[in-house]
Amino acid sequence: IDISISAYPNFQLFEIRNKKAIAQHRQVLEKFGRYPQRNAQFGRESTPLEKAWLADKGNLPIWAGGKLSVDETIK
Repeated sequence: IDISISAYPNFQLFEIRNKKAIAQHRQVLEKFGRYPQRNAQFGRESTPLEKAWLADKGNLPIWAGGKLSVDETIK
């Protein structure tokens, strides 16, 4: 993400609302080091913490199959 933003600073994808979605992606990667919602696709076992997060649809971002708006911060 950071490389793309540096290479294309004026690209509209990184403006306003998408910055919030990018922030959510960063939060997930900082918390888990990967995208837990993709574990099954890669044949990975989810950790107990990942399973709890994936089950909490109110705190799971829309892009990960949950209900959390991109305007909100992940817990």
